[in-house]
Amino acid sequence: MAMAWGWRRGSKGEARWHRKRQGEARWRTRGQGETLAVTWLVGFFVLLLAACGGLGKSSADLGGGTTTQSSPPPSTPFATFYVDPQAADDSGNGSAERPKKYLSSGLSLLSPGDTLILRDGVYTGDANMISEYAGVFVLPPSGTPGNFTTIKAEHVGQAIVDAQYRYLAVSNMNTAGRRRDWVHFDGIHFRNGGNGLFIWYGDHAWISNCGFQDGMPGSADWEVPIAALAGGSSYGLVEDCWVWGKGRYGFYTKPEDYRGNPVGTNHVIFRRIVVRLDNTPRAYMTAGLRFYGSDTNVMQNNIVIDGNWNPASGEFHGLATGGGSSASDRDDAFYGNIVLNNPLIDCYWSEKGTGTHTFSNNVCWDNNIGPAMSQDFVPPFAVATSFNTVGMNRYLDVRQNYGFSLSHTHDLFFTRSGATTFYDGNGTETFASPVWVFLSSGAARGRGGSYTAQAAGANLSGQGLKYLPRVENGSPLAAAGVGATIVYQLGGTGSFYGDPNWNATTAVPLWPFANERLWGAKMASYTASGPGGNRGFAALAAASATPLTDYIWGYLGNPKPDIYAGR
Repeated sequence: MAMAWGWRRGSKGEARWHRKRQGEARWRTRGQGETLAVTWLVGFFVLLLAACGGLGKSSADLGGGTTTQSSPPPSTPFATFYVDPQAADDSGNGSAERPKKYLSSGLSLLSPGDTLILRDGVYTGDANMISEYAGVFVLPPSGTPGNFTTIKAEHVGQAIVDAQYRYLAVSNMNTAGRRRDWVHFDGIHFRNGGNGLFIWYGDHAWISNCGFQDGMPGSADWEVPIAALAGGSSYGLVEDCWVWGKGRYGFYTKPEDYRGNPVGTNHVIFRRIVVRLDNTPRAYMTAGLRFYGSDTNVMQNNIVIDGNWNPASGEFHGLATGGGSSASDRDDAFYGNIVLNNPLIDCYWSEKGTGTHTFSNNVCWDNNIGPAMSQDFVPPFAVATSFNTVGMNRYLDVRQNYGFSLSHTHDLFFTRSGATTFYDGNGTETFASPVWVFLSSGAARGRGGSYTAQAAGANLSGQGLKYLPRVENGSPLAAAGVGATIVYQLGGTGSFYGDPNWNATTAVPLWPFANERLWGAKMASYTASGPGGNRGFAALAAASATPLTDYIWGYLGNPKPDIYAGR
């Protein structure tokens, strides 16, 4: 029976099996005492049925023919194991009562589809990394379609894997044999990477509710991101995660495989990731979130906020695709994102692309430049922008150059004094009505076109922009149909590219973001690099349960509304 059902026995005669969809739903049968009770009940009902004359009849007597009725196949079994850094030693069997002490020991117990739960505490040392660069290296097995092998914190943010600036906390990309598919990381706080913090190689990676802090020491200037998906990975999903500290990028898709071949990633979703870069290395292109050497990837409802880029870095971007040595980025899309209060950067950067890139329903506010695009001497591609709210950028609201096609429709611009709305580059820039441009006193339009330019010094709040994530119902802006509306979640939680509703606007409120006070407080306490973390939205975490929501909805100086009342 044990072999047929594949269950696993833990301590004290405990037997567990689980049926799991995406690592969530599970049930179990425990203990020999329960087994004996079930056996007694079955026997009782058999005797009762016999006494009533139900037994001993043929299938014909029961209304059937001579067919044989078979039981449904058993549910697929999955086990759950535990690791606890406070355990006295590593001699436990991985049960809830006798957890393993080390993460690597817990991983060695897993079979495809199993779950490893990390109890609260700080995990340090080689035996607690999932890294090729640590002295102990154990990888979880791949899961199977719909049945993830899961490594999760028992409580979100309270299991802390600390690489102590010695190595990556998670890395598996150096050989083909280390690839792992259908693996789910959930709720873990990874911190203090040495030469990067986290990189995963495999299809259908699902990374949710995790925090990523520092990809390098404050004194280092390495060409590495804080976190990444490796080249050759497809259909990855990173959602409800928070990234801060020092790194070249917050989260990134690498263009090369383990041999350095330019294979890129594809069909990856970055969804509801909050990035605050506190410092960046010198001399390298940098970005909050970047798809690189990749194609057909999507960013949904991400936020790059309160950044402190190093002025000595080579380039400064919020959301980016292509660029550098890449000439293959094709058909990436950006929906419902916010890039806010990053003085050095451009909001969105697209370079050396192919196909059509889509930038729709985003907010680019109080940065250096809004959307910025550059073709850089490869065959032309197109960028389509629509329903964006762009404004208060220090230099330009839109920059395009080098002969590619940029189209606008339903975009809203508010250009601050001393800045210019449109850079008069040598590409093709078209405007399909409506596109509205508000100019502060001392602002310039730049390139002309068939857009509606409003009087200098117009009261934007009176026009209907009281809050960055939406225009107000019944306002002139709403009547015109311009500007962003970022109020409900894009894509169902846990949905991968191509799944039902993966890119639909759901009925699930986007605000507040998941666990925003927990991660905001961690970001506020950060001191390792840059100006210190107790600034911007994170400074509100001590007093507010929703610091990110309060900060963004109050950014234009109006009190945060009851966001969903009457809408």
